[in-house]
Amino acid sequence: MGVKRVISYEKEPTTSQQAKFTENIAEKALNIIRSRNLTYHQKLRALAKVAEDSIPYPELSDHTLKLMMEGVLNDLYEGHAPYRPRYILPDYMKLIENGSKFLEIEPPRNMYDAIGALISMYANVPSITSYPVYLGDIDELLQPFVKTVSSSELVNLLTMFWKTIDRILPDAFVHANLSPNDNIITRKLLDIELKVKQVVPNLTLKFDLDHTPRDLVVKAIVNALHLSKPYLVNDILVKKDWPQGYGVASCYNILPYAGGSFTLIRVNLYKIASKYNGDIDLILRDGIPEVVKAAAELVEARASFIVEESGFFETSFLINEEFIYENNFTAMFGVYALAEALEYIAKVNELKGEYGYDEEINKIAIDIIERLYNEVEKHHIRYLKASNGKMVLHSQAGISTDKETPGIRVKYGREPHPYNYVELLSVMHKYIKAGTSEIFTFNQTARHNPEAVYDIVVGAFKKGMKFFSITSTFSEFIRVTGYLIKKEDLEKFRKGEIARHDTAYLGAEAVINQKVYSRRPLGLNELLKLGFRVTQ
Repeated sequence: MGVKRVISYEKEPTTSQQAKFTENIAEKALNIIRSRNLTYHQKLRALAKVAEDSIPYPELSDHTLKLMMEGVLNDLYEGHAPYRPRYILPDYMKLIENGSKFLEIEPPRNMYDAIGALISMYANVPSITSYPVYLGDIDELLQPFVKTVSSSELVNLLTMFWKTIDRILPDAFVHANLSPNDNIITRKLLDIELKVKQVVPNLTLKFDLDHTPRDLVVKAIVNALHLSKPYLVNDILVKKDWPQGYGVASCYNILPYAGGSFTLIRVNLYKIASKYNGDIDLILRDGIPEVVKAAAELVEARASFIVEESGFFETSFLINEEFIYENNFTAMFGVYALAEALEYIAKVNELKGEYGYDEEINKIAIDIIERLYNEVEKHHIRYLKASNGKMVLHSQAGISTDKETPGIRVKYGREPHPYNYVELLSVMHKYIKAGTSEIFTFNQTARHNPEAVYDIVVGAFKKGMKFFSITSTFSEFIRVTGYLIKKEDLEKFRKGEIARHDTAYLGAEAVINQKVYSRRPLGLNELLKLGFRVTQ
C-alpha cells in the first residue's frame, strides 16, 4: 500500500518525518516506476513528490519537530519544499469577462466558448494534488450564455462538460459550487448528476435560508440521498465569516475567494489528551497553548517559503492576470480525534458519561474548541492577510490511514439523537471558520421523504450549523473522509487493480480504517417517534 498511497498527499506525515533522512530516494523512485498498481500520470506525480521530499524541510525549532515526530502535530504530507499554495480558489468570472492573455483565451461569446474556456483554465490551476480543488460557482459562470444555445444543446453541452471534468481531472478533491440563486444551470446539473453518477466533481450547494427556493434545495437533497452530494452550506453564516467572498474547495474547506490557503496542518487532540494524562486543566492551560504556538511556527515556515522562496507569486499567470491575490490567502489549522480525546479524559477521570450524550463531557469538548480558537487568535503570522494574520480553525475530515474519528464528530455508530447532535455541533461551529466535516446518514425512510430531510437541514442551519453533509444507506457512493468513492472501487481495491481516480484507493483504505459502515443511520419514522422538531 505504500506505493499506492504516495500518489496523494494523504499520508501519515509522522512517518514521512521519521523516514526522510534514511529513505533511499533512488530505491523509492524505482519502486514507483515498477508499480503495477499506478497509471502513468499517477507515477509521474509520485515521482515528483519523491524529488520534492529530497529537499530539506523548512527550518523549525526542535520543539515543533518533536511534536511532529510524536504525531501531535502534522503537515498532511504537503512536502518538504512547498512551491504552491495548498488550495487555490481563482476568480473564474474574470475569465468569463476578460478571457486570459496567458492562455490565449478570448472572452467567451457563447456556451461553447465558455465551457471550452473553463476546461482550459482548470487544466492550469495548481494545488497540493496537482489538480484544481475549486471550479467556481458553475451556474453563475455559465448562466450568461444560456440563451446562446437551444434547450437540447444546453443539456448535451452540460453533460459533456461534466463528463470531461471527471475524465481529465480524475481526483475526488476537485470541487464545484452552485450558488444560492435559482437558475436553469443548477437544475440541469442536478439532473445530469443523477444520470451520469460520477465521483468527480465533488459538489456544494450554497443554501441561503431567506432566498434559495425550497423545491431547489429538496431537489439537491434527493441527489445527496442517492449520490452523497451536493453538500449544503449555510450561505448566510459563512458570508459573515468571509464577507469578501468564499468558495468550498476540496473537502469541506471554506476559504476566501480569489485566494485560498497556503497550508493545512492539523492537531491530534487525542495525543494532547494522553500527553497530559487526561488532566483537563493542564490540557487547557498548557497543552493547547503549546501546540498552537508550534502550529503557528509551522504555518509561518511553510507560508514564508511559498512567498519568499518558491517564486509562485512572481511567476503565476493567476496572479499576473488577477485571478487570485496574495492578500486573499490564509492558512488552516485542522483538528481531529476530539472523540478519542474525550473518551480518554472520561476514562482517566472516571466520568461515566459519553461524548454526544453527557452534558459534562460535551462541555469539555466545547471548552477545548473554544480554547483552541482563543489561542489561535493570539498568534499573528505574516502573509495570512485574508484572515488578519490569524490561522483559521478547520474540523479536519481525516486521511486514509487514520484510526481516529474525523474532526469534531462523535464516533461512528454512537451518533446521538440528531436534535442533541445539532445542538452540540452548532455551538462549536461558531469557532470554526474554514469548514466542518459533519455527515448525517439516512436510511430507506428518507428515500420518499426528502421534504422531511429539508426540515432537518433548515433547523440545523437556524441553530448555527454551517455545513450539512447528507448520505444514505442506499447511496451509490460512499462518503469517506471528505470525498466520494464508488462502491465498485472497494472490490478493485481488494483485487489490487488499477483505479482511474487517484483517490479511489485512499477512500477504500479509509472505509476499512475508519469503520465507515458503522455509521448510525437516521430513520425519519424514528425521529418522528422521538418528537424531533428541530425547525420549531
